[in-house]
Amino acid sequence: LQNRKITRYVTDSSGKVVMAVDSSNKEIGAKYFVAVGNPKDFYGRFFPDHPAELNEILRYFPNLESKKRIQTLYVALNQKPSAAGITELCHYFKNRPEAPVKVTRLFNYKQFDPDSCPAKAGTIALDVVFEEGNEPTSQLVLNRAVEAFPKLAKMVVGSAFGKPRPWLSMLALPEVRKDLS
Repeated sequence: LQNRKITRYVTDSSGKVVMAVDSSNKEIGAKYFVAVGNPKDFYGRFFPDHPAELNEILRYFPNLESKKRIQTLYVALNQKPSAAGITELCHYFKNRPEAPVKVTRLFNYKQFDPDSCPAKAGTIALDVVFEEGNEPTSQLVLNRAVEAFPKLAKMVVGSAFGKPRPWLSMLALPEVRKDLS
């Protein structure tokens, strides 16, 4: 991945972003720009004089102040994931709505990038959603994966959590999503 930061955006007279400028003053032009993260932070930093646009965007993120977090547990395996029955790129877990910790997705890095680890080994990533202050242990997350794929229990050789980040689920207010779902 590229290691650079965007320092500013250039807009045309209608307010459309036409260019981004990075920390080395390189100008980046594109047909579309996608900003990932909290819209309040983004608009506060780059477009503080556009409150109407921010308010419209916030209608798509009514849970922005939620304390829900998502974190990824990266898991090293001593065999290919297929040995545990993991043959798809992604597996989505069913969760009880009231569960305080939800393992939502397993991503099979070995299938995505066969060179991501040695030929006879594997790597997977498990996404977990939880309330701030109720951080899961790696064992809890691994146990949930083992429920779905029992052979994983003897394959795990290491794991590490990535950085927790806000869970910005996009469930628009009913009047915004009218006739869209």
